[in-house]
Amino acid sequence: MSEYTYKSPELEGYVKFVVPVKTHKKFFPKGGTRRGALIEYYYNPEKDTLKIQTFTKVWARVMLIILLFIPAIFMQGIPETLKDTKGLFFERKYGKFVEHVVFMNYNDNADLEKFVKAEYSKRKIF
Repeated sequence: MSEYTYKSPELEGYVKFVVPVKTHKKFFPKGGTRRGALIEYYYNPEKDTLKIQTFTKVWARVMLIILLFIPAIFMQGIPETLKDTKGLFFERKYGKFVEHVVFMNYNDNADLEKFVKAEYSKRKIF
């Protein structure tokens, strides 16, 4: 089995930007945010794609450990629980996160495309 290595989208030509939760819900009504989620947005103008990566915020990780560590040991055993805990704290290293890719020139993405390109033009200075 091959070893997983995280490649930052910024190294692949993507530009990171921030999207407010209200705006995210407007453009992705069915893919809403959840409590404890840290969402990062990256845009690549050459590929005209938007990458959305979802991680777990630190406070949510701590709460999961506090509430579920002991019950998890009884349910799945110590080795599996430690493996899951390690994956929770090092999501990028072990690939324990969610990534979506949105193709900007597909379907009804005109408003989203306009918003992303406006955000991209603000960060073009870097």
